[in-house]
Amino acid sequence: MQEKSILDEIRIVDNLIKRSIDKRMKENGLDVLTSGNGRIIGYLYDRRGEDVFQKDFESCFGITRSTASKVIHLMVEKGYIKRERVLSDARLKKLVLTKQAEDVAQWIHQDHDMMEETLLQGFSEEELEHLYEYLYRIQSNLKKNFDDKEDKKDVKNTCGEY
Repeated sequence: MQEKSILDEIRIVDNLIKRSIDKRMKENGLDVLTSGNGRIIGYLYDRRGEDVFQKDFESCFGITRSTASKVIHLMVEKGYIKRERVLSDARLKKLVLTKQAEDVAQWIHQDHDMMEETLLQGFSEEELEHLYEYLYRIQSNLKKNFDDKEDKKDVKNTCGEY
């Protein structure tokens, strides 16, 4: 009998979530977006009127500078994000949703809520508290493996529901 592997189980859950989101996006004509793009759109939509920069994505989603840069670049090319100069510092460029992204943001919110509801079916409040504690501990354990300061971000999600 094969031993259980938490790594395999987490990978399976992650793949099922991505496949489920990608399937619904395709069904709704949004197949040019990835599930990660949807998270970024949701994040920016929730922060309309605020100055949001690449470093905010890095911190929120726990990704490296190069990954954030690549994702943002692709979303700019797809027409979902634009970079705008900040009046107080010409070197800084804030990230803003385009009209195209704003049009799909409401659907993304509804889909996010539906996915959360599906994932949490049958869990008591106490079980959910324990689950979050375990997930934070796993994140903390993984963060200990990084030497680069950039990768030692706070393990708890500080960016709200996205």
